[in-house]
Amino acid sequence: MSYTVEVFPSKIRKLGFGLCLAAGSAGSVLMPVMVELLVIMNLSPFICFALMSMLMVYTIPLLPETDGKITNKRPS
Repeated sequence: MSYTVEVFPSKIRKLGFGLCLAAGSAGSVLMPVMVELLVIMNLSPFICFALMSMLMVYTIPLLPETDGKITNKRPS
């Protein structure tokens, strides 16, 4: 949470939080369906979780580094 506070202004953080909340809700509804489909197709349900983990492993390093940078300057 501290990373988003450093990088984004309040309006953007609220929008991002809302989108993440919606995506999490959609994921909690869709993941059981995906698991059942994979079981029906005789594939391991582990595939869904492994693919999501691999996606995060490759996308997180793309985030910009903010260590030591001053951001979110407030007008005086």
